[in-house]
Amino acid sequence: KVRLIQLSIEEDSCREISDIGHTRVYKTDRLGMPLIETVTYPDMVNPNEVKEACDYIRFLNRSTGKVRTGMGAGRQDVNVSCKGGTRIEIKGVSHTKWIPELTHVEAYRQWALLHVRKLLNERTEEKSWKPKVTKLNFFEYDFNNEHLKEVRGLGYKFYVFNLPHFKGILSHFTQPTKVFADEIADRLKVIACIERPNLSHSEELEPFIDAANYSKLQKNIGANSTDAQIIFWGPEEDIETAIENIEERCRMTFE
Repeated sequence: KVRLIQLSIEEDSCREISDIGHTRVYKTDRLGMPLIETVTYPDMVNPNEVKEACDYIRFLNRSTGKVRTGMGAGRQDVNVSCKGGTRIEIKGVSHTKWIPELTHVEAYRQWALLHVRKLLNERTEEKSWKPKVTKLNFFEYDFNNEHLKEVRGLGYKFYVFNLPHFKGILSHFTQPTKVFADEIADRLKVIACIERPNLSHSEELEPFIDAANYSKLQKNIGANSTDAQIIFWGPEEDIETAIENIEERCRMTFE
């Protein structure tokens, strides 16, 4: 049985069509369209059950003969959590066939983050964990990367975060094609409005600076062998937000 919390009618919202830097563009062509929102309890226990429950809701609505059909007529907000994790909402899924994979991947991501939490808490405590941020001189190191040279020409500033006891964490696999460092990079994109690529780190397969320069950097900032480093960049007005968000996301990892 899948229980319902509520049924409601709401107006469709604007849809975002681009998000670059601090500028977002929306289309208003959906405004005025009525939506039926069906909110369930978390009674589904695996990815296939989530799709099955969504299909029952879809068939029930279609049986009235009064709703639009076709891809995009229904847009699901899929909430996913696993034991020990937290509720994460995947917004606007426009086809039920995508639900099982999206649900599975998000649950996998949460299990991976719980494993990262276990590793970190075995190494140190959050209350005594103290990262260090340092401004970098672009010309002191060999950033042999065209993107970095381009953003340097735009006046971007470069900083490095030293993360104590984080060795092996930034490269920890979280979901297909993603590692833990992507959690931070995506946060810099969404909250600090710095377009990707917006960081490099000491555990990349293809880092933006070579091993010799990384060794020089680690020596200059007094890093230990158990530490990891994130080099990030952005417009000067966004750096403070970036610093806050990198530290906040790393501290959240302990929890």
